[in-house]
Amino acid sequence: MSNLANPTDSAPGADQQARIVEVAARLFIAHGYHGVSYLHIAKELGINHSNIHYYFRVKAMLAEAVLRQVSDATLESMKKIWINPETTFLAKLLSTRNWMFEHYLEFNPGGKGGHSWGLLARFTMDADALSPPIRKLMRSTLQRLDDYIAEGVRLAVESGELVEDAPQAGITLQISSLLSVSGQATRSGSGFERLEDLIKWTYTSIARAYGRRGAGLGQWVQPGAP
Repeated sequence: MSNLANPTDSAPGADQQARIVEVAARLFIAHGYHGVSYLHIAKELGINHSNIHYYFRVKAMLAEAVLRQVSDATLESMKKIWINPETTFLAKLLSTRNWMFEHYLEFNPGGKGGHSWGLLARFTMDADALSPPIRKLMRSTLQRLDDYIAEGVRLAVESGELVEDAPQAGITLQISSLLSVSGQATRSGSGFERLEDLIKWTYTSIARAYGRRGAGLGQWVQPGAP
């Protein structure tokens, strides 16, 4: 599954431009901003690198276009998960975990391995090389993600899953911080298992400290389980 939103522009050249962005996204995730060149992308596509310059004059322009599409797709998924009033707090965390696991598998087939799998996490490592517009876009993406998680926590309090005096800002920060280190957590030999344990422990800690007695927050389910 691609991180990129499906292009709808039917203008001449839109298909090739979309292919450039899609391949660039995969290469940026795998090799980082420093490790990707237009020659590298052109070789993957079987085109001349001048074709890439036609659409994206410099690499910063291409990286911004890639990040914008990935950010939009990510935020759309997280919005659906976290602001849904019909799902439980646990279901929101499990859906987020499943979304991350699906993207992890793109770059780590079989569920093992420490290869990078997220563009935001990868670009965070290369922040010194990124243009101001790219860094601004990353900040705004993370802020919107925080807002969605905060709404999910508020809904959990409103529904009675969490106690009324639960520190909503603190719980939001805990979950947001967990997501921000998700890429680093899978780079060890344990692969996704380490991140899985971290998410589960985060949920368990929140449920024990702030779960309303008798609310029945639910049981943890492993990735891929029915």
